[in-house]
Amino acid sequence: MDALPHLENTNLEYASTKIVKGSDGKKHRRCTRAGGHDLSGHSSSAFFLPPDESHLTRTFPKTSMKDTCWLILQMHTAVLLADEKMLLDAKSEWSGTLVVLFRPAEELAVGARAMVEDGLYDASKFAVPKPDIVLGQHTHAFKAGMIALGGGAILTAVDSFDVQIFGKSGHICRAELFVDAVVTAIHIVVRYKVLSQKKCDQKNLRTANIIPDFVDLKISIRSYNPSIHERLVEAVKRVVYSECEISGSLAIGEPIFTTTMQAPPTVNDFLEAEILKKSFGEYFGRNLIPADHFGASEDISYLALGCDAPYVFYNFGCVDEDTWEEAKFKGTMEDIPHNHSAFFAPKI
Repeated sequence: MDALPHLENTNLEYASTKIVKGSDGKKHRRCTRAGGHDLSGHSSSAFFLPPDESHLTRTFPKTSMKDTCWLILQMHTAVLLADEKMLLDAKSEWSGTLVVLFRPAEELAVGARAMVEDGLYDASKFAVPKPDIVLGQHTHAFKAGMIALGGGAILTAVDSFDVQIFGKSGHICRAELFVDAVVTAIHIVVRYKVLSQKKCDQKNLRTANIIPDFVDLKISIRSYNPSIHERLVEAVKRVVYSECEISGSLAIGEPIFTTTMQAPPTVNDFLEAEILKKSFGEYFGRNLIPADHFGASEDISYLALGCDAPYVFYNFGCVDEDTWEEAKFKGTMEDIPHNHSAFFAPKI
């Protein structure tokens, strides 16, 4: 199950305390569920399956497309199990084929593409029916019971890199003889704001009077427009090479770029989004809200592109109503923990 490599500070009795190895083979300090990918069954019951079991008698809009195949994608395990139960309980109210897909590796944006490349729709392998529409859903830090849905660009494309920049190590008292990779990295960060994080390898830099011989940078580039995104990636690489050349780092070694994450933008089908809005609106009423542009990224589009189907991705809230209303009253909405925060704890 997807997790994030930082400390979970929710103080919940089921908070993760695991220490696991990452894909690079290195141990992370902690393994937290701040993405909400295990979202509690109680939470999904409260949200998708009302406690009064009214979902068993609620009338669902019947579809006339008897042969329609629906693929529902979900990273939040318990929620999708509840979705599946609700749809099976209401089978007399709809027709078609339902494919329920639990996708791995969402945080790395590689799971969906890997499934397609491994033969998800290949009749000779897994023979998953090619869907007429792909639906994807994700938790978000707004009030439980709310749905954010809209057509067009919803999430950004992303290219993330680890970049190693080289220098020449030595004692800081003779800095003129060496090439300080940290200074080079600082200039890169200043020149290009999308460079999100700078760090020095602590094994290599043990004291304050040593100039390190390399620095590791983490870069994340996000945009909604594919052509602009491609130019941004090229521009970032030019900045890195230029600063390395100016500092003398390039003469020691070329910077090493390692791609750590890559995904296209998530662009909802306008027509299908409007159809879904109508259906959701009948159920959620005022709790159906427009989807804002959100600088996160997803790989759901690979599941649709892999079979030439339209897709719609939407977010659902998971914040306790009392917490939400209190923050709204006090004007402290920005203090509500969001996804990937060590304090993120979906309501159960």
